[in-house]
Amino acid sequence: TLFVSVLAGGGLIAVVALSMIMSIAIVVFAFMLLKWKKIGFWGIVGATVLNVILNSIYFFSVNSLLTSLISIIVLYAVLQIKKNNVKAWEHLK
Repeated sequence: TLFVSVLAGGGLIAVVALSMIMSIAIVVFAFMLLKWKKIGFWGIVGATVLNVILNSIYFFSVNSLLTSLISIIVLYAVLQIKKNNVKAWEHLK
């Protein structure tokens, strides 16, 4: 598979392809989150973490790492906002 190819030193093209797949997955999970699915949040977190790991191995960038970490924190914080004493997180199924 593509992931095994990347781990086995499959080269830059395999890393870029897997990063693109992870980016598409993040968009899909974002749509799931808009439909109030909790798996959308966890999918975004998982895909972002995997993307950070791949980028750290091949293109280490502090900016990319910080941006990804901050985006997860902001998403979690937004889901903690209360309306009528009910958090958005509690609306997720």
